[in-house]
Amino acid sequence: MAEALSETLHAEYQRMRRIYRILMIVLMTFPVYTYGPLLWKDGSYAGRWDFVADVEPRLAQCRSVGFILQLCELNFPDRQNNRMVRLEYLLVGTDWNDCITDIVRSSTGHFTGMMAINGPALFNRAGAFLVLIMIAFVCERLLLFVTHRALVRKAAAGSRLPAARVRETTLLSRDRRDHFS
Repeated sequence: MAEALSETLHAEYQRMRRIYRILMIVLMTFPVYTYGPLLWKDGSYAGRWDFVADVEPRLAQCRSVGFILQLCELNFPDRQNNRMVRLEYLLVGTDWNDCITDIVRSSTGHFTGMMAINGPALFNRAGAFLVLIMIAFVCERLLLFVTHRALVRKAAAGSRLPAARVRETTLLSRDRRDHFS
């Protein structure tokens, strides 16, 4: 981005920069909205965790690549409220695929898997958000680079065009014409 852009192209670049930043923020709201509350509740130290006796240990089903970025879910029935509970985890640095975990309940009534509330698991789950933020910034920088190169090419193409002949005549008053001669 060493090439200087004209004022209008620089304004267009700044506008695209704002649009890309807003786009990345909007895209990051989905994982924060989906996986953030569970991470926050699992990481709280309020109350204590008790094993849920009426639910047998469950198998975590994960998608994506282990140790890089994984989306895991844990499904089990809550017999107290007669509903199916689905817990979704986003993690990095570990592989939970086909791990069997006990279900625990906090004193506030929050369910989670036993493997999700220890220190390393909370660190891996918080690290997943950092990885997503880094990916978003890299994508934003890549888009900005491509945009800048396109604007530089647009400026170079505009400077190679021959100047158009002006075929308009300027009408001047008699007094003004006298000053030009």
